[in-house]
Amino acid sequence: MESEFSPMSRRVPASESMMVDREQASGQPAKLRARWVDYVALVAAMGSVVALRWHTIDEPLDCDEAAYGYVAHRLIEGDRLYVDVFENKPPLAYAPYAAAIWFGGLTERAIRILPIPFVLVTVCFVWRLALEQSGSVAAAAAAGLYAITSSDPFLFGNGANLEVYMNALLAWSLHSMSRAIGPNGFRWCLQAGIAAGCTAAIKQVAGLYVAIYAVWIWQILRRGNFGIAQRLHLLAGLVGGWLIPWFVCMAFVAQQGVTKEFFHSVFRYAPTLAKEAAAGVRRDFGDKEIARMVAAHPMLADAIRQFPSLLSAVWFVRGNPDATAWWGKGIWPLLAFAGAVSTYFLVRPLRRTRVFNLVLWFILVSAVAIFWPGLFWQHYYMLSLPGIVLMAALGIGGLASAVDLSSLRATESWPRATPTVAGLSASAAVAVCLLWIQYQNYVLLTPDAITTRHKGGAQWVALRDLGTKLRQLAQPDDRLFNWGWQSPLHVYSRMDSVTPYFFTDPLLQNYDVRDHPLVTPRKKRILADLQQWPPAVVFVGQRPFPELEQFLSREYIPTVPPATQEASGGRGLYVRRDVATRANTLQHSSADSP
Repeated sequence: MESEFSPMSRRVPASESMMVDREQASGQPAKLRARWVDYVALVAAMGSVVALRWHTIDEPLDCDEAAYGYVAHRLIEGDRLYVDVFENKPPLAYAPYAAAIWFGGLTERAIRILPIPFVLVTVCFVWRLALEQSGSVAAAAAAGLYAITSSDPFLFGNGANLEVYMNALLAWSLHSMSRAIGPNGFRWCLQAGIAAGCTAAIKQVAGLYVAIYAVWIWQILRRGNFGIAQRLHLLAGLVGGWLIPWFVCMAFVAQQGVTKEFFHSVFRYAPTLAKEAAAGVRRDFGDKEIARMVAAHPMLADAIRQFPSLLSAVWFVRGNPDATAWWGKGIWPLLAFAGAVSTYFLVRPLRRTRVFNLVLWFILVSAVAIFWPGLFWQHYYMLSLPGIVLMAALGIGGLASAVDLSSLRATESWPRATPTVAGLSASAAVAVCLLWIQYQNYVLLTPDAITTRHKGGAQWVALRDLGTKLRQLAQPDDRLFNWGWQSPLHVYSRMDSVTPYFFTDPLLQNYDVRDHPLVTPRKKRILADLQQWPPAVVFVGQRPFPELEQFLSREYIPTVPPATQEASGGRGLYVRRDVATRANTLQHSSADSP
């Protein structure tokens, strides 16, 4: 059996030392117990999470956050998912938003508060796993590092994207898997499977995690000379747990009578959407990327010309070319330190533990999950954060356990301790650097400045203002149609869509004029719904398809001058003629009132 490295950063009582020695002799890492100082560190980290997130409690919603919140609102109102309101994620993706909106209403603040408990849960799990594997210092490092980096604006970390909820589940699954080889292994595998299954029932690509867990279990048990029956027993717990959330999802869609639509949306439309969106990114930015590389990296530019698929590798490192680069601004010190730790353990195999291998595999499968869709949006990279934080924390815990202050009093001990002291100094520098980056780019900025500077979010500020004005003018029965990605209008205006397709996803955008077997029926449905229930307001954020343009020219008045409308390609706000008359009347009556 492979040798284990289980550093301890604190002294344990004699009653515990026998247990520790026995567990280490059997190849199992010692499970260290928490002391009061460990709980103080945990509470401090959790308080930091709340303080950091409360700083942007009034940040405008972006398109994804608003879309998920709006879908949840419609489900609470009794509409059917995939039929009355369309989105392409599995049903569990909308459950957190439904809970928040059930209690707080369809409001910006309800959606902003929603991630806080999930981040706190993630902090607890990474703290617990680091404590059990490497002691108090590692636990404090894990909790503190995750508290600092989980709100990183360059990762959209302070937002309410799906990755926040997925990370809480993934951290739970990691902690459960760390205990799977030992007493009550089936129970822990079952828990890990449930957590991983819930993650996949939020985003389909997360099904990769349960696959890598199964491989990890099989490899560990094979090396430990466990029998086939024991291996299958644990794998049955893992796979059985993974299926439980999917049974719940299937029961939900069956109850709503949308089973066929569920499979079509999640397993046909969503993969096509991802493929077409990735192709659109390569088409729109590929030539620009190569032109930018010609001067600085001519060999790489030539290689990409010959093998265009290399662009995906470039963008995996840099992030989506249409967005702010994520890695070089927010968490690069943590990435560098975690990379150094993993490299050290890889070149020193006798120092590796099962949990180190598990965390390393977790980081690698997270990279695959980020790479697979081919879009590389910043918030995708949040998926790797629990693993990166744990890798760094295990390294810090190992360094701390190697320090013996009493022996350092002897001058001859210092040369041997120099690498350890240097490593601890580097970890302290990482923490200071992370704090400084977040202080400069997050704490010192207002919520509107954060979304504008780091998230391309001047549009989200403008949409909040426009949606608020529409709400003031709207009547109870007024509805809105949005042809574009401007879903925040539905949240801020409180106006429902007249059609299930309230959000123009990249597939609809790419085939706004051309025909496509999955898009053309949707455009026909949109036009039929518009003609049957003409909305009070239409917002065109994407080039309108010809039939929509004709409909608007007959029934609606643009709110921008004709020259501006023509220059923008028909984009802008359109108001139904009778609603425009009503708005003018209200405006005049307000002006005449004392």
